[in-house]
Amino acid sequence: MAIYEISQLMNTNRPKVSSLVNKLDGYVEFDLSAYINLAKTECMHIRSSRKPQVEPMVRNYLEFLQRLKKTFRGCSFVVQVGAGVKEIGGWAASMMHDDWELSPRIYMYLPTNRFASGWVSLGDFRVGDYGDPLEVPKISIWSPHITNEPTRDCYFQHSLKTTVKVDKALAVAKQYFKDENMSKVALDYAYRARDAYTNRSEEVSDIVQAAKNTFTQHPAFPAAMQWLMDTNVDLGNVDLQDELEKYVVELKYEAESSQVSRKSNMMYVRGYVEDGEQVFDQVRLDSRSDRHFDDQQTLGTCKEADLSEDIKRKLSILMMGEDESFVAGVGYKLDGEVYYVYE
Repeated sequence: MAIYEISQLMNTNRPKVSSLVNKLDGYVEFDLSAYINLAKTECMHIRSSRKPQVEPMVRNYLEFLQRLKKTFRGCSFVVQVGAGVKEIGGWAASMMHDDWELSPRIYMYLPTNRFASGWVSLGDFRVGDYGDPLEVPKISIWSPHITNEPTRDCYFQHSLKTTVKVDKALAVAKQYFKDENMSKVALDYAYRARDAYTNRSEEVSDIVQAAKNTFTQHPAFPAAMQWLMDTNVDLGNVDLQDELEKYVVELKYEAESSQVSRKSNMMYVRGYVEDGEQVFDQVRLDSRSDRHFDDQQTLGTCKEADLSEDIKRKLSILMMGEDESFVAGVGYKLDGEVYYVYE
């Protein structure tokens, strides 16, 4: 079974796979097998009054990790350095003492996905300050598919399940680490493309209005209009002629931009590398509404040669721009991986 998942929120609990693969934001590769072996060794050398209560739970967690790795073959694991993470095995020692350090959050992902599937850990993840710690730490599984009511969705515990039982923890992982739905991921950012178009349209409208004001408020405007009506030839004033030309250009740009963007569907295109080859996910979205998007057609994954010439041309234009940039009649670039192209 491979790990996939559907995205609902963008936050630190569900980082982009590109950040994990490229080791951005403090993420580093994590050798899960070495982690398990060293933690077991730590357990053997611990001497603490709390050992009888805590050691069985630590061992249960290690068993869960082993079974998790076997169940979700093909996935990778990372941790985030600088977020309370100790060296491998060190957390087990702290668990055996009164030092209640959380074990690191172990993020799981499939390299071809847009987002990590979630994370697992061991510790006390209750909301708020309870004063006294739990008698034993709990296995914790975070996934965007989990919903805990009435915990508010501003807390990560809204999407967290905890248990002390290995079988139950593995069942939760199997249930909530779901396949990544291409169309859902496409809809995640579609509103940004729409907002970029709206913002650009407002900017153009402001430019057009400014050009109009400058033109109509020109001292020679009244006489020129009268003359234009009488002669229907050159305005006879160089400055006024320049302002008129600018005004006409901006009007044409505004009209063309609005027409193309409103009548066209958007194609969600995500480019990534799979088995050493560049591939692209494609989902056609209905963009005729201001805020609402319908999944029109999921075209699936294809190779670069299978992209239409129109999509290729527009992608090449968008790729030259900065992240979160909009090009009228072409599309929107979210980042180096995700694009929304007008068809």
